Amino acid sequence: MQQIDFTVGDERRFFDFIKRLDGSRKIALISHTDLDGIACAKIMNEVVNADFLIFVNYSDINGDLIEELKKKEVTKVIFTDLNINRADLVKKIEDFAEILIIDHHIFEVDFNSDKTIFLNTTGKGFSAGYVCYYLLSQIKDIDKYDWLIACSSLADWCYKENSSWMREVYGRYSEEFNAEDPRRGKFWDAAYSISLALIYFEGKEKEIYEMLTDKLEDVDKLKTFAQKVKGDIKKCIEDFKEKKEIFNERYFFEFKSQFSIKSLAINEISTEHPDKTIFVIECNENNCAVSARRQDGNENLPELLNKLVDGFENSDAGGHFKAAGANFPKEYYAEFKRRIKNL
Repeated sequence: MQQIDFTVGDERRFFDFIKRLDGSRKIALISHTDLDGIACAKIMNEVVNADFLIFVNYSDINGDLIEELKKKEVTKVIFTDLNINRADLVKKIEDFAEILIIDHHIFEVDFNSDKTIFLNTTGKGFSAGYVCYYLLSQIKDIDKYDWLIACSSLADWCYKENSSWMREVYGRYSEEFNAEDPRRGKFWDAAYSISLALIYFEGKEKEIYEMLTDKLEDVDKLKTFAQKVKGDIKKCIEDFKEKKEIFNERYFFEFKSQFSIKSLAINEISTEHPDKTIFVIECNENNCAVSARRQDGNENLPELLNKLVDGFENSDAGGHFKAAGANFPKEYYAEFKRRIKNL
């Protein structure tokens, strides 16, 4: 397994935290709603056996969540694959619980304190699922989920740094891993099917969590749901080709869909246009959500999106260098678009 040199955080504090969980109650495990987040939760729960398992999006890490944890009398909170930027919220949780945060997104604040352990691998190229696997495999044999972690690495485009491990895992399933083009074979199909099924079950991610077993072939039962979402993605890509706007060689596209497919659709679009910065925006009555991609890495997308929403009230932006997102009130839509035109 590829050794991890953490950007921030101390592995020893992590292992001390896990040891102190013996007999601890109550434990809340909170993870992201995508494949990487589900994989993190699956691996983490093999060891911690959380009392409360909660799947959230970034915007759900707010005061309401803190009140929910407080009412449940939670004493240990574990966050995985969640880009947390609000130090004030972390401080409020510290008033009643110890915190463990395992993440791989670009971060603004190092949350490490007497009450919080923050392990982050920004810039190292690992999925959050792989980070959890690396840590927890030193405590328990969890090789049965190697396929799921390989899928999380594919889904988050984090597979080059641990490519030797990926090749080993593929080999156990009679597959050959190609780091230059991994978009084929049973692992890619499984990662795609899980990601689409999670979209179909939006808000009910725990059902997918329960459906996933330690057997790769069991992913086949998700394909019926995945096919329904796949049709929506195909339509989105066709609409992009016809309706995209081009501003200084950056692509801007607004769309509507039956399912929440924005991130997956833009991943496919950006694969076809790796040298272009692509913005896909989806608005409802009150808010706009943006996904941005640039596969060749020639723009720092979290930095760019933060600049584009600077001064917008109740907005946020963040993510990875090549893949990021932002949210802001719909009233700022025209100004956001104007700023892109003027980049």
